[in-house]
Amino acid sequence: MMRCIHIGLLCVQENVAERPTMASVVLLLNSNSTSLPVPSQPAFFKHNPIESDMSSSRGYNS
Repeated sequence: MMRCIHIGLLCVQENVAERPTMASVVLLLNSNSTSLPVPSQPAFFKHNPIESDMSSSRGYNS
């Protein structure tokens, strides 16, 4: 399961040149011995407003 998620993250890289081809994806899915490259950091992430509110109420503003 984690391998599929990892491959999925590779397929949504911000830089198109870093995304695997479909042929590579099929190879990666069919082979457990092929090592996977590390996906780059996502271009965006979901911000948790509750955490932000808690830190600002404690005076941790930066």
